[in-house]
Amino acid sequence: MTDRLLKGLAALAALSVASGCSDLDNCPDGSDDPIRIANEPGMTVVDQLYYESAPDNGPLTPFPAKRELMFEHGLGVKPLLYKAYLSFTKDGTANEDKGSITEIAGNEGPTECSDHKVIVIKNDTCERSFFIRVVAMGASPSDDGEDHCNE
Repeated sequence: MTDRLLKGLAALAALSVASGCSDLDNCPDGSDDPIRIANEPGMTVVDQLYYESAPDNGPLTPFPAKRELMFEHGLGVKPLLYKAYLSFTKDGTANEDKGSITEIAGNEGPTECSDHKVIVIKNDTCERSFFIRVVAMGASPSDDGEDHCNE
């Protein structure tokens, strides 16, 4: 091998070691206890089977790294549909810098559980600056009225 090729491989190896977060363990430790997000007045419209944890212009809920949030939706039924949205600011679309929100994808917020009382979503990333909004609606035909989320 030439000197140039060896130097290139060494640089590539150093770069891959420096950028791999699994070896650096820079992610905060999570907790087994979910953070409970209480249902406040105005979040649920029961006769329309509609819930939102916050309007899209905030204030959104802080979503710490490696933590589960348990949203009390107050619908009394397991929601047919629910979606979660992320932002890097608590103000969502109302941010002075033209803030925005986007639907959660992948391990940014897998749903851990949902039932007729709560929706549990986990930030399964190392990102510490997420804020979340959850919307739920309708009644699922698979609702059996049981507490599946082990509150």
